[in-house]
Amino acid sequence: MTVRVYTRLKIDGVRQPYKKVNLKKLYHDDTLFTLGWGGKKPLTLPPGTSLQAALLAAKQKELELMQAPPAQSAAAVAVAEARLSLAQAHSAWSDRLPKKMKRDGSLIKESTIKTYRNSMRIFLAGCEKKFLDEIDMTDLENFRDEMLDDDYADGAVETRLDAVCIFLHSHDIFAYPNLSMKHPQTQARVPLSLHYYAKDALVTSFSSAEYDALFAASTPEEKMRWATLRGVGYRKNEQAHAEFTDFRGRVVSIAAKPRYDWKPKSDAGTRLVTVPGWLTDMVEQWHREHPHDKLLFPNTNGQPETGSKLLHRLKVRAFLAGLNCGTCEGRRYDGKTVSCREAPVCSHWKLHRFRASFATDHYKSGKVTELQIMAWLGHSDFKVTQRYLALAKATDPSLCAAVDATWHPVDVDTRLAAGA
Repeated sequence: MTVRVYTRLKIDGVRQPYKKVNLKKLYHDDTLFTLGWGGKKPLTLPPGTSLQAALLAAKQKELELMQAPPAQSAAAVAVAEARLSLAQAHSAWSDRLPKKMKRDGSLIKESTIKTYRNSMRIFLAGCEKKFLDEIDMTDLENFRDEMLDDDYADGAVETRLDAVCIFLHSHDIFAYPNLSMKHPQTQARVPLSLHYYAKDALVTSFSSAEYDALFAASTPEEKMRWATLRGVGYRKNEQAHAEFTDFRGRVVSIAAKPRYDWKPKSDAGTRLVTVPGWLTDMVEQWHREHPHDKLLFPNTNGQPETGSKLLHRLKVRAFLAGLNCGTCEGRRYDGKTVSCREAPVCSHWKLHRFRASFATDHYKSGKVTELQIMAWLGHSDFKVTQRYLALAKATDPSLCAAVDATWHPVDVDTRLAAGA
């Protein structure tokens, strides 16, 4: 829902109709600005509010409306208890798996069943929805981004997405419209799918200007989040389970946390990372402000904050700070596809880019070897590290200078003149 800024001026004591503000026009200091949305009665801002403050208030109001839970009708509340929960649906599906037949009449392999169950375990651990009919494409996209943040190997992202889609399709898709779409000709329900090919993905980082602008616009807790993601090279779940005792001077330990039933995704993920002194100082100051916390960033229950909340916070902060690219589209809370100029859905702002920035910054410094970067990232395959560094290598100043030396403007002009 878009919130617009209007003015309603008085001329000779007579109020004029509401008019949308002209961003290029200079308004008097006593101009009253109003916010309008969805046919509601316009909200008049306090006298003395500037145009810039009114535009910011419109963005904040729009975000508030987007985050507000949708009102439930009496009928919806009455049937809520009859809805199928995710836990119930998963339990029934898991029980059927060993007995499920393939098209050729054979049973599904035990290794395939293990993959399906593991994929669903990961999906449910990060999903904040309670009922099956609440699941939509946004949840699958969040699941994909979570796996990208955890550096799953080529093909693993697609395999796990397919497993979750199989789970969703095993239920009555007619009863759950969020899980399907209509074929344009037959109008029949067809299963949704979301594919991702890791080999085709270019790992990109944030520029220094982008990071600085985001950092300046963030809350103190968010600043700590962004600083540790970039300074330690954390995967998101590694940061969620990070404790103050992991910081041992200039070294951060990343290891299993049995009390939370969590461990790094691989043996290579258990590692020691040397961090800059400024980050150590930030963490020590943060600990002094939160002396009773064991985790760096606990939830309200003192447990690791899992799920996609942090990704949403990043997108919201970038949107409020005016840092969205303005050229891409994404799905809003209500499932509607909108421009990132209107909502916090910009695809440029991903948690994975902090980890890519960690690798890129160390490579550009010229002081850290690629093998050391691989060890700090917790990669078990050097090819994955090379994907992180591909863009930094392609834009290396020495390489760009060598390319510039290949052709000189004078030579090019001479060849063009000669018809070469």
